[in-house]
Amino acid sequence: MFRNNELIDNTYQVLKELGVGGAGVVYLAYHVRLLKYVVIKRIKDDVPAALPTRKEVDILKNLHHPNLPQVYDFVEAPSGVYTVIDYVEGTDLATYIREGSEFTEQQLLLWFYQIAQVLDYLHCQSTPIYHCDIKPENIMITPEGNAVLIDFNVSLNVQYAALLGVSPPYASPEQLKIAQEMSSFGYSDEIIDERSDIYSLGATFYHAMTGVRPMPNYVMPPLKEQVLAYSERFCEIVDRAMAYDREERYSSAFKLLGAIERSKSGNRRYRLMFATRCASILLSAALIGSGIYCFLTGNTQKKQEAYVEKLSSAFSALSKGDTEKAEEQCFEILNGSEYKDFLKKNPQERAQLLHSIGEAEYQNQQYSAAADYYERALNALPKNDREFRSKYLRDAIVAYAESGDLSKAESLIENAKTRDLENVDMLLIQAVLASQKGQENECASYAQQVLDQTTDAQLCARAALAAASVASDPDTELMWLRKAQQYRSNKTVLRALAVANVQLAQENRSDSITHEALLQAYDYYVQLTSDAYPTKTDWINYSIVLMMLDRCDDAVVALERQLAIYPNDYSILMQLAFASNQKGDNLAAANYCRDAIEAWKLDRSPERESLDSENIQNLNSLAQQLGIGGIE
Repeated sequence: MFRNNELIDNTYQVLKELGVGGAGVVYLAYHVRLLKYVVIKRIKDDVPAALPTRKEVDILKNLHHPNLPQVYDFVEAPSGVYTVIDYVEGTDLATYIREGSEFTEQQLLLWFYQIAQVLDYLHCQSTPIYHCDIKPENIMITPEGNAVLIDFNVSLNVQYAALLGVSPPYASPEQLKIAQEMSSFGYSDEIIDERSDIYSLGATFYHAMTGVRPMPNYVMPPLKEQVLAYSERFCEIVDRAMAYDREERYSSAFKLLGAIERSKSGNRRYRLMFATRCASILLSAALIGSGIYCFLTGNTQKKQEAYVEKLSSAFSALSKGDTEKAEEQCFEILNGSEYKDFLKKNPQERAQLLHSIGEAEYQNQQYSAAADYYERALNALPKNDREFRSKYLRDAIVAYAESGDLSKAESLIENAKTRDLENVDMLLIQAVLASQKGQENECASYAQQVLDQTTDAQLCARAALAAASVASDPDTELMWLRKAQQYRSNKTVLRALAVANVQLAQENRSDSITHEALLQAYDYYVQLTSDAYPTKTDWINYSIVLMMLDRCDDAVVALERQLAIYPNDYSILMQLAFASNQKGDNLAAANYCRDAIEAWKLDRSPERESLDSENIQNLNSLAQQLGIGGIE
């Protein structure tokens, strides 16, 4: 056992005991080098073959997936062998099920899809990894609403992993057979494969959808034959995943993902359940204090459903980063003749929609457009609506400042009435203005005051981002960015963290620091490209980091996937030329280089890089080196 504040391997400071699991005590600790919380958990060692070999340690430490905790280390102590993994903040799915939470199909589809992605990733490793203990207790729902699969077994010996991970209600029939035979005879001829994990995933979501825990070695009543608030297609997918006969299940997680994607594309209309613990926070905030209930009771049922569905769709899309869809839904409401009278009588609803469009533009870093919509939302608000006035005014000022229009931002401050801005909102504005003026110390001071005076995650994240943007060195920048991530791990924060780590890697520090920084950047780009709505730029930057890690084959695969979507994009072709050249494939490099130059000549968009940009100069040099001429 470890004592509180004990320092293990000069790296992990034990903070407190989290609880006792089947293998022993679990501790919360702090990684003193990475400045982040980790969990130290004892590995069950009553089966000797379950203890990890060095090869297994290296395989597991090299796993990187946004819906898996990172494995950092294995520690040998007198009391046993321990694994060190990321501390995942959130609430496990089992807790929500116990509390009787009702889940929307949209929520469950997202979590089901995310865990299926993890299984596809684990099963496709050069040495396939089977989790062998998927259950509601091992699926954490983060504050951002994502699912993370925790507690996968350490041993890559599938027989012992199957034995260690048996949770009878969720274990596949073949896994239960292995556990029984190993216990009775010490060996088993039964084989575990990916279909066992697929069964456990299906059984877990069967429990979430019905509230009924599956019975071990028993064929449960099919979901599609029950009266549930879920589409027939979704029920069929879960039923097939937990088929008793493994031959009837999906043969791989990849096949399961394909079925989910087809289901999502064919079922865009989800039931609305507002009174659940897991309801969308954004949607709830939009409904509170609004006149929507008046609208819902004074019109036809069809119109009610259409309005609520569009509103729900807009806020759900915005929370997931699908800004295009969010704006589309907001504009449909704003421009719909059927909602004209309602919005006229309820200006706060119109203001909320305009503000949401501003949020979408802000997420896309289109700060000038965002500022315009924020200000329009402010002007649409009733004069006596102080609840949202400070928020809308603050967002307009911040967006104008971020766009570089400091005079407009300061004009809005001067014209604001004394009670228009809350104190903490003013502190955030001062932090952003200081960052735009390059005043590092002043910005840091204002940002810290925001963090000290409010628990509002959005405000704290924006304040920390402002301080990071004006930091004079990568270490300080990363310190502020990690603070921002603690409050809101959105795309803006992840991109900033990725870029900062790449910059740190380019500072010619020690090899270990450079490699660690590149791995961190890689992790952030994996998260960005695994998102439902990654950008082309995210993919290109991801490929560049892969090249910096000498993983040119992976970079080419990632870029070719994007080339299939953007077949004549010079920036993708250019990076393919660089990656092919770095891996020594001169023929492919020459072809991509030639195509990139032609695509660049044909591209007349404002975003096209100029002839004197570093990228185009490097492309031209590569063309000359390969003997294909270059840009004339």
